[in-house]
Amino acid sequence: MKFRICNIALAMLFIVLLVGCGTPVYRQGIVNKGSFEIGVPENFAGVGKAIPENSTINSFSVGFDYTTSAEMKVRGVKNSELKLSDYDPLYGGSDNDFTVIKETKVKSFKYKRNRFPLSASYTRLTKKSSEFYGFSAGVDPEPFGRFIFGVNKESFEFGGYVDLGLGVFGIGDVTVDYYECLYVYSKEERCSERTKERHFETDDGAFWRAGLGVFASYFVKNFALSYSPYLYKPHLQEFFDIKDEDGISAEFGIPVIYPWVLSQYAGASLWLNEHWKVSLGVTVLNSLDFDDFFLTANGSIGFWF
Repeated sequence: MKFRICNIALAMLFIVLLVGCGTPVYRQGIVNKGSFEIGVPENFAGVGKAIPENSTINSFSVGFDYTTSAEMKVRGVKNSELKLSDYDPLYGGSDNDFTVIKETKVKSFKYKRNRFPLSASYTRLTKKSSEFYGFSAGVDPEPFGRFIFGVNKESFEFGGYVDLGLGVFGIGDVTVDYYECLYVYSKEERCSERTKERHFETDDGAFWRAGLGVFASYFVKNFALSYSPYLYKPHLQEFFDIKDEDGISAEFGIPVIYPWVLSQYAGASLWLNEHWKVSLGVTVLNSLDFDDFFLTANGSIGFWF
């Protein structure tokens, strides 16, 4: 009997502590306007000459790039809808899972290009009969890696690559509508809008990107013309710190659906001898959602062995 009374007393104390701590809150920021920095990766354009069969080649290369600081205006960017199961997995797949905040458009969205003037990479390729495969890894200025595959013939080559990168991006002037949503929720209780003027506490965040590219080159002796389109999607950090009315920091999420970017490189390369190769070209950034296209001038020198 005493043991049962002790258990009841402990349970009541636990409930009191839970009530005293308050109901957990999920914080959500709906972006109205802002600019976000994205990387401009270097496209892979091929080797630029015939590779001997059953051989492996390696290279160290350095790239030189120039771009303007113009921001890229993007149309049709949206904040994704927020469902109850997005922050409380217990409601996933149940009849009680419903939309808490509807999908909304971002009024003004811009990409800023983060293109460091120097980049460096290591590439290793292995050719069998005509097909070849390999990888590249480097910094541009953030670390990246890619898997490469293709066909290399006497006067042309073509193929594709899968690219992954990660790093830090800058945040511009971003304003959000700030909401607080209770974990104990009903359809009658909508998320509370706290303020329309909230700003990020930090100037940068983490990102990673994933993309697919193809390349083709035609070469005569030591000279080659190359084209390489590359489609990638930036995945930017979703949670940030924000200060409430009392100056206390709290974590909140932003649900922006970041648009795809198409990077197209066209250029020429020249093999100076068996080991040294120089390249010069231009990269065009655009998208179906961009108001304009944006240029980057590219040059590189590589040592192959």
